[in-house]
Amino acid sequence: MKTTLIFLMTLLLATGCTKENHNQTDMITENAIIYYDPSGTDNCVFTIKTENNNYYTVKNLNEDFRQDNLSVRISYNITTNKTNCGFSGPLTLIEIISIRKI
Repeated sequence: MKTTLIFLMTLLLATGCTKENHNQTDMITENAIIYYDPSGTDNCVFTIKTENNNYYTVKNLNEDFRQDNLSVRISYNITTNKTNCGFSGPLTLIEIISIRKI
């Protein structure tokens, strides 16, 4: 009985302590264009237009990609956060996992 209880507790602890990785299951990869407005007049310095004509914003973008009309291949996760982008209205904030110029 004691051995069975120890086994069940060990099994419960082992299965209950797994960490889910949402980055790979929720990640989207597609071509996009980065629009860069260093003035930030509309509160969105970086706007990303995907090949599916979706517009997003990103909080931090590597300096190598801070170019207007830059074509890139990105892998990203969509967050639940929105940023007010002036006349464009609220844009969804994405988390870039990987990015490269194309």
